[in-house]
Amino acid sequence: MRPSRPLAAVAALVLSLALAACGDQDPPARGRKPVLPVVASPDQPVSYQLADPDCQNTTQPTLLTQTRIRAWDEDEIVDRQVRYPAKVESGRTLTSDAIGETSYDDRMERVCDYEKGPGRYCDDDEGQEKGWSNARDLKMLRICKDDFDYGRRTFEGVALASVNYIEIASTDYKRLAPAGAKPLPQIHLSVLPHFIDYYDNYPQSDGTRVRLKTWITHNMAHFQSPPMIAVFPDTRQDEQNTQGSFWESQFVLAHEFGHHIDFTLNGFALEAMGLGWSPLEHGLVDRFALAQGLSGGSDRAKVHGAVGETFADLTAYYSEGGTGKSMVALPCFGVNRNVRGDAFKNGDDKIMTEDRLGFLLGTFDEGDKTCGEPRYGDIHIAGAIIARTLDEAFGRLLLASGVDEEGDADARYRLTLAWMDRFVEASRGMALTTTGAGWLAPVAQAMRDVTESYLEAPGLKLAPGESTDRVQRDVCRIVAERLPVVEGKPFALAGGGCG
Repeated sequence: MRPSRPLAAVAALVLSLALAACGDQDPPARGRKPVLPVVASPDQPVSYQLADPDCQNTTQPTLLTQTRIRAWDEDEIVDRQVRYPAKVESGRTLTSDAIGETSYDDRMERVCDYEKGPGRYCDDDEGQEKGWSNARDLKMLRICKDDFDYGRRTFEGVALASVNYIEIASTDYKRLAPAGAKPLPQIHLSVLPHFIDYYDNYPQSDGTRVRLKTWITHNMAHFQSPPMIAVFPDTRQDEQNTQGSFWESQFVLAHEFGHHIDFTLNGFALEAMGLGWSPLEHGLVDRFALAQGLSGGSDRAKVHGAVGETFADLTAYYSEGGTGKSMVALPCFGVNRNVRGDAFKNGDDKIMTEDRLGFLLGTFDEGDKTCGEPRYGDIHIAGAIIARTLDEAFGRLLLASGVDEEGDADARYRLTLAWMDRFVEASRGMALTTTGAGWLAPVAQAMRDVTESYLEAPGLKLAPGESTDRVQRDVCRIVAERLPVVEGKPFALAGGGCG
């Protein structure tokens, strides 16, 4: 990927809330209140090294079959010898079935100016937010040694761990997607890039103005166009505060790849609905609302943003086998995003109440939160509530048909793909005048469609004591209990109850 235009379509800074909540210095105020702040820090990233600099001067093809990586296993970092699930090779650059090229130590910059006034610091002359542009040519990463431990703090080591997890996620999608599903384009993998913002005329307490330099660190991002996953570096503070990094989590890499799946399958439909991604808002923006001079973060944009996080969380969780072992110990957000967890880290049940929906839609301000406290205005937290709801409902369907534990995660992955298809279809029929909880109605409608399709599948045999009516009642109750604000519960009776 050698973008000739600025990169502006950041599609999933999954850990930004963790940064904001875990003690990093606050970034410069950006004026327009985002759905989820893109957190930058004045703390400079750690310097990483090439373990094999001579390899970067050759294009000799090398087939890579296995390597040693470090991986999160609940609250420990363990050594693992892994074999790649698909073809991985290095010639001009490191490639795999899912990855078209790999670069390292990229430098992307943009210059902002506080003299432009609140909310306009990073705007160009036309009033549009600037993207990041290449500050130098991309350096293609090459790997010359198979079955070699490059070390966890090297460009090669980070790349090989990332490739392993991305390939697992890609292989699972190919294996579990329905016949004829849209193929995924290859992505660009950017290993430990420096995404830098310069803020000119940044005011100091003594009245002077300076140039402030910030980096995006301890994070990951998916870029929609052209498709790219960026694995950002850590800082010294990050290394001191946690025993492992985010690229050592299968869940985190698979979550980013889940966004790649989502945008590949549904990006065109979102564009047709007037929804597009904004890095400033860190969420989908509603172009119809913008055309009327309204905020781009409309109700439907925020709900669709939350559903995008739901999809990425579910596909990542099931790709790992439904254990959550690579994410539950991740600081600040691991417990909150554990799909099988009924509650957030602070004990709040994963339920979408009216006040929590109000926080998501920006009806009122939520205030500051500490590390691990769920911030209900965050699309990831709303997505976690929906994900828990769907996982519980999927489990009820599988219980009815007697799916064994071995096939459980695969079956739930397929149900996730089917549910997302139904959700997008239902959303396309919604009137633009719909507001608030109305935009959550497709969540329930899609669950109803998936349930009916599952129960009506040819050859399905219900387990002893099960019936279609009983399963439908239970699915209705699950949605009603976890998403009480949803209009039109699936299979609800005339009075609104589940029977």
